[in-house]
This record gives sequence, structure tokens and C-alpha cells, in this order.
Amino acid sequence: MIKKLMKLKMKINKIVVVCSLIVLLSSIFSLKLRAEGGITLSPSNFEVTTIAPNSFSKSFSVTNNEKSDINLKIYSAELKDNLVDEKSDIAAWVKPKINSLTLKSLQSDSIDFDIAIPSSAKPDVYHLAIILELNFNSITNSPVVLKVPFLIDIIVNSSSKSETGNVIGSFEVDKKIVFDDKIDFSFNVKNDSNVVVTKPIIYFQIVNPSGKIIYSKIFNESLKELTGSDLISETVVNPKFKLNNIFDVGQYRAELMVIDSLSTKRVVAKLTFVAIPYENIIYLITLIFTIIVLVKIIHTRKNLTLLNIKPQNKGLGRKLMYRRNSAKK
Repeated sequence: MIKKLMKLKMKINKIVVVCSLIVLLSSIFSLKLRAEGGITLSPSNFEVTTIAPNSFSKSFSVTNNEKSDINLKIYSAELKDNLVDEKSDIAAWVKPKINSLTLKSLQSDSIDFDIAIPSSAKPDVYHLAIILELNFNSITNSPVVLKVPFLIDIIVNSSSKSETGNVIGSFEVDKKIVFDDKIDFSFNVKNDSNVVVTKPIIYFQIVNPSGKIIYSKIFNESLKELTGSDLISETVVNPKFKLNNIFDVGQYRAELMVIDSLSTKRVVAKLTFVAIPYENIIYLITLIFTIIVLVKIIHTRKNLTLLNIKPQNKGLGRKLMYRRNSAKK
């Protein structure tokens, strides 16, 4: 009986190990699987720090994850208190170049759009979006409307003359969530004051959630002179900062600081993004499952050991009782 129980326990241990491996592998491969149903945007948002007036031309891609063709209605809107206002004057700042799009199953296409910030724009943070509206009536015959927003955050700084003679015209990031070090930043710096000539030193850095600087770079080291018509435009492509452990997950901060070498005054712009080191998370999941399996095995062996000792104790007790009874007789 004990041997059968031991074999049963061993089978249970094997099943636990196999199930743990299946769950672990499914969690790994699910990272590479596409989303089932609806549509996917890449990137999913755009953020820019700028002054008014200014204009931008950008684009993003959309993928149809449905098993049939879909028709998208495309329009811009302002987001206020989680409400979509497509008739707002600010919503008119964003203009998609198309107002509808048809995608076949698993097909992807790009959507171009323009942003025009008027000179009347006040310094503030403006939350806008390009809404992709998908009506499911033609697919499921149900009155379900899916609205997927491509988020646009515009931070308008003061356009008044800078004491330093330099202003950061724009400071952009191509995505808000990264799973590795593949992220691009771009910016431009110009002379926007009555100062005839400025010589800015441009310092860029990335700060991790614990406050440590993990990447830095200096631009315009040759001290190029800027007049009122000059502009310095640069792009930081894939800065090589490493996500070394699970504690690297969190909100990171990118900072751009412009120092005028003539007046020593400075201006600063900041952006934030979230980094998730998925490889380290997978390692953590593996470690947790390994610990669970080991604890289960140790617990099972302990129970089996107790089962083996208990019958022996019963037999010993019976022998002692028999000897005592014999002695009394």
C-alpha cells in the first residue's frame, strides 16, 4: 500500500513539473503572439514639448487582427476628463490625412497626420487623440462600436523671449513604453531672444527610477553660434542603456538641458517613459515556478517519510503492550 502511495505521489510531482513548464512556456511565447481581435497601433502615442506656433507631420501604423475585413472611421478629438470631444477647437490642431480606411485580415497600413499649433495657444498640456472607430455590425451583427485612440500629448511652453537667448523648440520621444533600450528621442534648439549670438551646450541624459543617470551625451561641443535664424536639430537613436535586473522596471526620465556658454543661463525640458525588462521578468517567473516545484517535492517526501515511520511505531507499541500484559500475568 505504501509503495503504491509513493508511486502515486511521484506521478503527482511529475504532473506538477510538466504543468509548471507548460505555463512558463506559454507565458514566454505569448509575448510574441499578436493580439486576438480588434486592431493594433504602433506606436500607440506621440508626445512633444514645443512652443507656439509650430507644426509637425507624423504617422503611425494600424494592423487588423480580425479574421475578416474591417472599415475604420478616422477623426481627431480632444480628451477632457476621459470624454472625447471631436468638435473642440483644439481637436482641429490635429488633422489626419485620411478619414477612412479599409483593411483586410492581418493587413497593416500607415496613417499620416499633421499637427498645427496656432500662435494663440497658451502654455499648457493638451491631450488630443486620433480616434479609429471600428463598427462591428458588419462582422458580428451586434451594435458594438470599438474606438481605439492614438494618444497625442502636446506640452506648449511659453513663447516669450528667453533670458538665455536659447529655447528648446521641441523635445520628442517615439514611444512611451519600452521593453528594451530601443527608443528614439529628437529635439531642436534655437535662438529666440534679442541676443544676436548664442553658443549653447546641449546636454542629454536618461535617469532610471532610482535616480541614477544611466545614459548621457553632449551635443554642440564645438560651440556652434546661433543667430535668430539658426537651428540645431538632433536625434538620439537607441541610446544604449541596459535593463540589467527586475528592479529596473518603472518610470524613466529623459532630460534635455541647454546651457548658454556666454551667459551661463540654462533651460531644461523633460520627458518620461516606462521601461519593462521582459527578459528579467521571464527569469523571475522561472525562479518562482522552480521554487514552487521544489517546495512541493520536499513537502511530498516529508509526508512519505511520516507514512513509513507511522506503521513501525504502531507495531512497536503493540509489542510493548503485549510484553506488559505478559509480565502482569
